[in-house]
Amino acid sequence: GQRFTLREPWSLLLLDDARVIHESTPIQPLDADALGWRDTLVVTYRQGAFQGD
Repeated sequence: GQRFTLREPWSLLLLDDARVIHESTPIQPLDADALGWRDTLVVTYRQGAFQGD
């Protein structure tokens, strides 16, 4: 598998899903008293069908 970290706003990654280790790190706000969030958009394209025939 491959590991990576997206650190910049508006980062984009195109990849082969079968080669990626799926994990995420805890959200840690810069200010301990503030809320934190992670915005993610995942778009999947597969030839043929989404989950098989």
